Amino acid sequence: MYTREAFDRQRAAAGKIERDDQLLLARFTVPFGFGQLLLLAWLDRKLGNAATPIEGIVFLGYMAITIVLMVRMVRRSRAARPRCPGCGARIEGLSERLAVTTGRCDACGARVVELPA
Repeated sequence: MYTREAFDRQRAAAGKIERDDQLLLARFTVPFGFGQLLLLAWLDRKLGNAATPIEGIVFLGYMAITIVLMVRMVRRSRAARPRCPGCGARIEGLSERLAVTTGRCDACGARVVELPA
């Protein structure tokens, strides 16, 4: 069972990890997306139809890095979320809001957050 302070600290830490990873994702995808568009336009002007394999490789590389960053973000965010001491379920999303309000896990009903004394 978590104290209210420990539960709030863990929620805040998970939120910070999520925000930091979203910022990293945005810092990669936006400039490299525009850069990719400029590169593809330049390749079309210079090479014409011969640029198609290069364009495909550039696009697939961009998408692969984006997917890796997204998967990393989701995994890190989930790993940082608190778990129910009763059933071990992750407390995230609506479950997190319910645990804050009621102090209980919505999956098993076990007490997650101690009542104030």
